[in-house]
Amino acid sequence: MGPRQSCGLGLDRQRIGIVHQHGAEPTSSTPPPAPPQPLRQDVRRNFPFAGIVFEEYSGTVTLSTKAAERLVPASEGIAFPLGTMDTFTTYGGPANLLEAANTMGLPLYARQHLDEKGRWIDLMTEASILTVNKRPRIAIRIHTSN
Repeated sequence: MGPRQSCGLGLDRQRIGIVHQHGAEPTSSTPPPAPPQPLRQDVRRNFPFAGIVFEEYSGTVTLSTKAAERLVPASEGIAFPLGTMDTFTTYGGPANLLEAANTMGLPLYARQHLDEKGRWIDLMTEASILTVNKRPRIAIRIHTSN
C-alpha cells in the first residue's frame, strides 16, 4: 500500500497542479461517469497521482463557542503511509453510565430499558472510540502553493 493524503474540501486537480491523467483536459468525447453506488463502492472524492491517493476529508468539530471548524483546512492536507506496523492504535473509553465510571473502556456498550407498562424496550448503544497516532512524525502536513 502506498501513501495517502487527506485533503481539505477544496479538492480539485487544477489546484494541485494536475490537469488529467494523460496530461490533457478531458474532451467532450469522454463518457460521463457512472452514478455512484454508495453500498458497493467508496463514494468519497479521490484520485491517484504520482503514487499518492488524494482524498477529500470533510470532518468538522464544534468548538465551545458553537462555531464549526474543519479538521483539515481547504488549502492543506495530511499525508500518511498505509500498511505500516504499529502506527495507529484504537482505545475504547467508558460509556456515559454510572456503572461504567472508573472502569476500563470497551469498544461498544449496549443497555436496554423496559417501558414501565411493558410495551417496548428502549435500547441504547454507545461507543467512545479514540484512535491515536503513536508515531506522529510519520504524518506530514502539506500546503498548497495556490
